[in-house]
This record gives sequence, structure tokens and C-alpha cells, in this order.
Amino acid sequence: SVRATVQHPRSAELQSAACGTLKLLCVGPHEGAAETKRRLTFELDAIGVATTALRGHANDAEVQREALGLLRALASSAPRGARLVLDAGGVALCLESLKSHLSDEAVGEAVCGVLKALRCAPKGTAAAANQGGSSALAVVEAVVTTRLQDECETGLKFCEDLLALPSSSGGDVASRTASQTILGLITIFLEGKGVQGRGIRLIPAISQRLRRFSGHLRIQTLGCQIFIQLTTGGMAQEEAAARIAKTDCLTRVCQAMRDLPCNMHLQQLGLEVLLNVVKVNNEHKTAGFKAGGIAVTITAMRSYSKNIKIQELGINCLLHLSDTVGRSANCAKLGGLDLVVSALARHMKQGRVAELALMLLCMFCDDSRLRQHVLVSGALASARPLCRSSHSRAAQHWAAELLKEFAADCPVVLQS
Repeated sequence: SVRATVQHPRSAELQSAACGTLKLLCVGPHEGAAETKRRLTFELDAIGVATTALRGHANDAEVQREALGLLRALASSAPRGARLVLDAGGVALCLESLKSHLSDEAVGEAVCGVLKALRCAPKGTAAAANQGGSSALAVVEAVVTTRLQDECETGLKFCEDLLALPSSSGGDVASRTASQTILGLITIFLEGKGVQGRGIRLIPAISQRLRRFSGHLRIQTLGCQIFIQLTTGGMAQEEAAARIAKTDCLTRVCQAMRDLPCNMHLQQLGLEVLLNVVKVNNEHKTAGFKAGGIAVTITAMRSYSKNIKIQELGINCLLHLSDTVGRSANCAKLGGLDLVVSALARHMKQGRVAELALMLLCMFCDDSRLRQHVLVSGALASARPLCRSSHSRAAQHWAAELLKEFAADCPVVLQS
């Protein structure tokens, strides 16, 4: 196959078939796959075969798909192969291929596959070194990591330029495919260190894509993932949260949660975005409330009452969104207080559910009507055993605080 590609460089069909064959030879569970991959990478210059095919048949989508698939196979689980792919200009070729076939979903997936494989290469190198590999592996890790860091900055600039382009002439399907691919690329490039600043500039354009393709699961999911990456860790997370709060991003996220209530993963991502933004300051809390954050949080908690992560995220969101008497009353009216009590009873010794639920219930007690609601809700029955539990000191503290709240009116609540 390698010899055939060299002898017939102008034949698109042959290039495509050869790259596909080589890819199949070095992946899969069959015996000898690892050895075949090693020989193709370091002895037979299969990386050169793939890059030559990419350059020589830039307008042929099938050749691009197969050649990219071969690059992915050679880069994955072969850390030194990843360095060779970088040395051959693999990332630039990926981006050029994507730009030429932006509306081709298969090419987009292939490009993302190569970049993900390259991102995982340093991790594979570190694992090998920890298992007794040579010190040369550590050098490869450092080189690949540094090179990828530079590529992440360049890649985000490339995505910014693509998002600024007018809509594809292929109609909504082509535009949707292009948007999905670009957002997928952004999630990969944002894994680099120190690139949040560049990523923040993309927020308005991402919001526009979320609005245009509302109800499309993959695009909404990728959008939420990007917002989480921008608001988690890094020196620019507060700046990212502020930009999200000031645009209509929270409205887009809440709308996605309303449009796709049956997808648990999206609901969890939406709650994470909401929490990362509203926990920063009061202005962001107001933005989250106006976007409908309380209602979508309650819906998610009600739909996935057995999911600990969603319950924990949901209660934490309500804790920040229900920070005034009026908002607390709105939360209780929508059924939030009863859901919190149910989550407390069901998951009192799991995660931070008990701690957050008890904090929220204590906050509800600032309103006399909600205080009475808490009293008759059954929350005190759950708080009593938590006062003696060693599961969480924080939960123990807030359980005691809740019981003290009612001690004067109902001394019996403090009895065993």
C-alpha cells in the first residue's frame, strides 16, 4: 500500500483506499496491530503517506477522511508518533482540510479525532515513563506538550475566523454541521493552558450559534461544555463568567434545558454553567434569575431525582439564585423547597447534598411563610440524625442551625 501511494500520487481512489487499508492494519483487536503501527510509523513513513495525500488531494473529501483517519491511528497510543505528526505539520493540515470541507460532517469528525489523539499523546507518554520507560519519553512529553500549547492558541484564532464567516451557502444543514465541527474544535483547543483569554472572545459568536440551532442536542451540549471550560479554573474564569452573564448565554443555556429535558447529560451541563456564573456575584445571580434559572433547575431536579450530581448541582444553583425573599418565595412556589427536602431525605449521606440542602433551608427560614413551610415539610426529621452523624461536619453544623431555628417554638425538635 505504501509503495502504491508513492507510485500513483495522482490517483485519488488509490490514495483513499491505501490510507484506509493502512489505518485498518494498525487499529483493532487483531494480533500484530501494535507492531504494524510501529513499523508504519517509524520504518515505512505512513505519516508521510497521509500528509502527501492530504496536500495532493485537498478538494477530495474521501481522501481527506481516510488520510486523517490514518493520522489519528498513528498518533494515538504512540506518543513518539504524535511528535512525528506535529513535525509533519499535521495540525495545520487538519485545519486546512476542515476549512475546505467545513460542511462535511465526516471530515469534521476526522479532524477532531486527530487533534484529540494528539492531545492524549503526552498523557500516554507520562504513563509509559511512570511504568519504567526511558527518560527519552519524558523529553518527548515536554516537546509535544509545548508544541500543542502553541497549536491551541493558533487553533482558537482559526475557530474565531471561521465563526466570523457568513453562513454556508449549503443551507441550514451545512451551517449546522459547520457549527458543530467548529464548537467541537474549540472544546479541544481550550484544553490548553492559558488560552481562556482567546476563548472569551468567542462567547458572543457561540451564543449566536446556540440561538440559531436551538433544540439541536450536539450543538447545545458543545456550547455548554465550552462555557464550563471557560469558567472553571484559570485566571480568566471570572472575566468569562461576566461575559456570559452580560450576553444572552444564560438564556440560551436555560432554553436548551427546556428544549431537551430528556437528556440527562445536557441538564447536568446546563446546571454546571448556571452555577459557575451565578456564584460569582449578585449581578450574575440576577442575570441567572431573569434567564429562568430557578425554573429549569427545579425541572431538572424533579426529572432526575435519583441522580446525586444533578441534585447537588441543582441545590447549589437554588442556593445562589434564591438569595432574596422574593426569589426564595418564587422557588418555593415552583416546588423547589419540597424537592430540596426530598433530596435531603434521599441523599443525606451522599456528596454535599445534605450540607447544601440544609443551608438553603436555613435561608428559607428568613421568610416567615417559608419558615412555616419548612416546619411542616419534614425537613426537621432529616436534620435530627445528621446532628449526630460523622459523615460531614458541615452538614452536622447546618443541621444543628436548622434545629435551633425552631427550638424556641417547638422544643421537641431537639429531642432524640
